[in-house]
Amino acid sequence: TRTQSMAPRRNTLLDLLRCRCKQGVAVLDNGLGSECRSLGADISNRLWSASLLLEPRGRAIIHAAHTNALRAGADIVTTASYQGSRVGLMEYAHLSAAQADDVLLDSVAIARRAVDDLCS
Repeated sequence: TRTQSMAPRRNTLLDLLRCRCKQGVAVLDNGLGSECRSLGADISNRLWSASLLLEPRGRAIIHAAHTNALRAGADIVTTASYQGSRVGLMEYAHLSAAQADDVLLDSVAIARRAVDDLCS
């Protein structure tokens, strides 16, 4: 729409990748599940690291894992939603569709917050 086209454009992942590829490389995080395990998380379930999104301690571990990856030089962090899906969260955690969607959105918010915390 016209309003969207007049809005200031935010950097996108594609913009970052184009820039980093010109420089030769873009660094992905250090393996979210492995880092969460090293921070004490148990992800030995059907949802893997997505299960951590279901409780405050788990979300804190995900945030710490993202922060560690960024401090180690990662350009890109992955969300903890890889094994999570609306259906999977509804079945495994007995969530409603709306609750499952909120959990998936939280995975993005946690990653964004880790980036913002280090950039502010």
